[in-house]
Amino acid sequence: MALRKYSFWPWFLALVVAVAGVIISVHLSRTRAIMDQQALEKRFLADALRVKDAVAQEVDLSIEVLDSIRQLHAISDQISSEDFAEFVEKGMVYQRRILGAFGFVQRIDHVTRQMLNQPESNTNAPNPDIMEPDDDGTLRAAAPRPEYYPLTYQTQSNALHVPLGFDFNSVAEFRSAIEVMRQSGKTVLAGNAFDQGARAATNLFYLFSPILYGAIEGLLLQPPGYLVGFTVALFDSEAVLSRVRGIIPSQTLDFDLGRPGSNVPLTESEDSPLHYEAVVRVADQTWMFRCRAGDEYMIARGTRQPQIILAAGLLITMLLTIELMMMAGRAQRTEQLVQTRTNALLEAKELLENEMAERARLEN
Repeated sequence: MALRKYSFWPWFLALVVAVAGVIISVHLSRTRAIMDQQALEKRFLADALRVKDAVAQEVDLSIEVLDSIRQLHAISDQISSEDFAEFVEKGMVYQRRILGAFGFVQRIDHVTRQMLNQPESNTNAPNPDIMEPDDDGTLRAAAPRPEYYPLTYQTQSNALHVPLGFDFNSVAEFRSAIEVMRQSGKTVLAGNAFDQGARAATNLFYLFSPILYGAIEGLLLQPPGYLVGFTVALFDSEAVLSRVRGIIPSQTLDFDLGRPGSNVPLTESEDSPLHYEAVVRVADQTWMFRCRAGDEYMIARGTRQPQIILAAGLLITMLLTIELMMMAGRAQRTEQLVQTRTNALLEAKELLENEMAERARLEN
């Protein structure tokens, strides 16, 4: 008698468990990965906002320190230049650490310039003339104009990238900034700093902070007042960012600050899924703060839970599948043994029946 086919249902159950286990494990792993990515983005946004606020505070600090120096203009003419230089050197360490260098600019008219150019009574040498940049990058005597804004003091020689006597009113970009400052009475950000008399493509910019008189000879003036000059300092975005990195150590974050459209692309910024941009006010201008997370940031703050969930799910699925396959194999072997013995019994029964029939025939 032929053996019957064995049941395929245990094997089908093992296959269903294997497929379902893989699908569930992958789904749970992806779900956890999405949750971890959302948590990482939230953490990065908090860190980027913290850095941005620190950058904005450092920018505001530079402007506040420059504004506070305006009061020194009143005493700069009352003491000797040597005493004033000593006062700045010893008593203004904090201001020089924040600004690096600063100076005073005096507003004078053409008549005053002519008087300054007259030789002194005790020397045959004329006083230094007011200068402006030439086309070849050098400096020359400033052309006649109604008003001049020459640099009359700076913390060190050429600390502001221009010599004493340089007329900021001789450059159209600076002249526009002076006009904005005259009308608003607030600190303004002028153009790029000079380098040896020629314009330099650097990250240094001039900050102008107005020195205003609200009254002249008892006559009150309309706000913001009469512009008699201004303090000037160099705004260095890299120095600001360096101070922020000293306050908030973040080697895994890459950030910069620059005028919109003039930023150098951050390293692999477009490849990073975590990046942030925000507006930061620098005096009267709007600059752009950009921040991105490097691979180290994501590795340091990421979790391996998705991989762990996937590995655990696949391991459990594999163990269950193997167990079901072993049970199916045992069931098949048991069924085969039962079927073999059953067939043997049936054959024995058939032989016995034939033998009994033969005996009955012989007896008859």
